[in-house]
Amino acid sequence: ANDVRLLEASKEIALLAKRGTHGVPTDERNIVFKLWSVFGIFLVLRVLLLAAWKRDYCPKTKDSSFASFYMALSTLQWVAYIFGYYLLYETLTQFTITPVLQVAAPTMDT
Repeated sequence: ANDVRLLEASKEIALLAKRGTHGVPTDERNIVFKLWSVFGIFLVLRVLLLAAWKRDYCPKTKDSSFASFYMALSTLQWVAYIFGYYLLYETLTQFTITPVLQVAAPTMDT
């Protein structure tokens, strides 16, 4: 059993060496860059929202609406980070998620 696992591991290392990574997983989908982009975009949106709130660019908008938009931006950013974390985890650990049905249909024994 150990020989089979060693053979599979050596095939995987040889495949990675062909790609030039030498066994070290890389961020091929540029997830880290995308997460930094999310950070930058949401930072700019928050600054614009705070400026509009402070300078009273929208006089008919209530303060509570500005606060709720600010919290919504924080929530959306957090969801993007969680999504990116799991994508990055899957990419760097080469862990694949395969959904499995864990509920069996009831059978009637007669």
